[in-house]
Amino acid sequence: MTIRKNELGGLISTAEANIGQLQTEYEKQESGILAESKRKKEAKQQEINSVSEKLADIERLLARTKGSLYEWLEENKTDWEHNIGKVINEDSVLYRTGLHPQKDDGISMFGVKLDLTDLPLSVRKPSQLKEEKNVLEGTLKTLKTEYASLHEYEEKQIEELKHVFVPKIKELRQQKSLYETELRSIPQKQKSIQVEIEEYADKAKQELDEKNKQQEICLQDIAHRLLNAESEHAKITAEKEKQFDSEENRYQKASREALQKHEQEVAEIHADIKQKKLKSENELELLKVQELNELHGRGADTRLVEECKNSIQTIETELKYIEDNKRLVFAYQRDKEELFDREDEFNAQKKRLADKLQQLSDKYNQRKQKHNDTLHSLEKELADRRKEKSHIDENLEKARDFINNESLCPPILLDTPERETLLTPSQAVDELTSIIVSRQKNFDKFKGCVNIFKANFSVKNTFHFRMELSVDEDYLDFANNLDDFIANNKIEEYRRRTSERYLDILNRVSKEMGELTKHESDVEKIIRDINSDFKERNFAGVIKLIALRSVPSADKMVQLMKRIKEFNDENQYAMGELNLFSSANREDTNQKAVAHLLDFMKSLVDNPQRQYLTLSDLFQLQFRIRENDNDTGWADKLSHVGSEGTDTLVKAMINIMLINVFKGKVSRKFGDFRIHCMMDEIGKLHPQNVKGILDFGNARNILLINSSPTTYNVSDYRYTYLLSKDGKSQTVVRPLISQQ
Repeated sequence: MTIRKNELGGLISTAEANIGQLQTEYEKQESGILAESKRKKEAKQQEINSVSEKLADIERLLARTKGSLYEWLEENKTDWEHNIGKVINEDSVLYRTGLHPQKDDGISMFGVKLDLTDLPLSVRKPSQLKEEKNVLEGTLKTLKTEYASLHEYEEKQIEELKHVFVPKIKELRQQKSLYETELRSIPQKQKSIQVEIEEYADKAKQELDEKNKQQEICLQDIAHRLLNAESEHAKITAEKEKQFDSEENRYQKASREALQKHEQEVAEIHADIKQKKLKSENELELLKVQELNELHGRGADTRLVEECKNSIQTIETELKYIEDNKRLVFAYQRDKEELFDREDEFNAQKKRLADKLQQLSDKYNQRKQKHNDTLHSLEKELADRRKEKSHIDENLEKARDFINNESLCPPILLDTPERETLLTPSQAVDELTSIIVSRQKNFDKFKGCVNIFKANFSVKNTFHFRMELSVDEDYLDFANNLDDFIANNKIEEYRRRTSERYLDILNRVSKEMGELTKHESDVEKIIRDINSDFKERNFAGVIKLIALRSVPSADKMVQLMKRIKEFNDENQYAMGELNLFSSANREDTNQKAVAHLLDFMKSLVDNPQRQYLTLSDLFQLQFRIRENDNDTGWADKLSHVGSEGTDTLVKAMINIMLINVFKGKVSRKFGDFRIHCMMDEIGKLHPQNVKGILDFGNARNILLINSSPTTYNVSDYRYTYLLSKDGKSQTVVRPLISQQ
């Protein structure tokens, strides 16, 4: 296993090296393709920009044809292209308006006469411009098609490159995965082999236990037979002892009865003897007294006679003692012959019997101890078996509870076939429960990590990650896709695409912002024209000053767009991929560019209703009104200038001046003309201011039309009409007064 483990480690290292080599080769070829494609696209883009600029110039010239010098020459000087057309500038003179050309006699120009016969025509007519425009539009369309085809060709080459390298890399990764799987399975195989070894050891132990058990059974059978024999012997012995005890009791009873009868008879005899003896003693005493009296009467020595009698009495007492102990002496002599003289023999026999008794007792005790040990072992084994059975029942009940627990037991386990194991049901259930709970915790943790990871992306994210995950399979698919995303190094591809895209976005934002900001000068000119118009032609009234000015907008979106434009203008060639113009802080510049885009994206998210950025968003218009001695200062709104009528008057004057400025611009092309304007809320003005506002507009060829529910200051108006409703609710206009 160790050799195979080392071999697999070497194979994995080799596979990783081959994968790295293929990836390096792929990245090298991909970089070459991208560089070549970028070079071609940049060249094509330069051509497109050049043609677009030419088209823009032509469109600008065509747009300026109306009211230009060219239009006047076409109408008033038919041969202009043979003389003045050869020396004038096309852009700044021929198609310029506001030159007010007039015919003059002579063929000189500004007092200088030139021979222009051999000088070629240096300007183009609108027809030529349109033809050139059509050609340029066709060229531009062709260039855009070629540019798109370059992009498609680039993607095609990259796809072909992927078809070459991806299968090889995938095959190597699969081999590496197989090697890693086998390497990870080695500890399990070692564990399995160890389990098999333990199983064989357990099997050998079981066979040895089986043989020992058979021997134990044989010994138990022998012990059982011995126990039965001893039981039978004990039974017989007990029966004999019972018979002996019965006979002994009967003998004792008979002996007690005979002894009692004998004692009773002896007592009767003794009583009779005692009575007779007493009687004899009394008679003897009486005879002795008579004898002494007779001997004393005959002169005999009574004292000597008394001594002789005492001696006889003593001898008789000794004879009686001898007679009484004669049987004891005979019994002693018999015992001496039968017992005391055979004491050594009896002691030797006693010792032999004591030794035999001790041997039998030891043998009995040994057998008893052995049987007790066997009985104790059997009782212990029986208790263990009962305990084991109870434990098995508990384990089986626990296993049944586990199987019936739908929230814990996976359905797949119900269909899994049985297999041998060294684990008990309880241990297996605990291990399965631990694995399931641990797996569920890990899966919950995995889902939490996925949720935390995908929280960084929106539903329409750049990487097209799926955001709506409901079931477990969705999370696993998300992880597999993410693993494939990382394994195939797609982040680098997206980084490259994003790098190109954010440059395009920055350039577009900068261009659009530039298109807007270049009109700020036009706004300033209009404001200056309005201020000049008031100073030149004011009417004597309460309004002494009306001034307008523009200040930078406080709009955060506008300020951000301006910062982006400034940043792009300063770092236009220092962003994106490494090039000849890249500086040492290219990474910082790219990070700042991304930060600007993130701010821009956040601003768009915070203002979802905002779809456009207009010119009016770039500045804030402020007004300064002086009414008699009341100066409002610079204010954002036209309110509280004075009374309500004064506010209306100021608004009307500003609108009239604004109309007049635009009217003046148009008049340069078409000549002066008059404009009719409707003016509401005329009734709020003071009668003196009504005439003033009318004169203010008339002085600028702006004729005001007012309406009022009541008629007043009729003389101030050139025409007065009456508006009424007829029976059909239609408005009927009737002229009342007309002044010339």
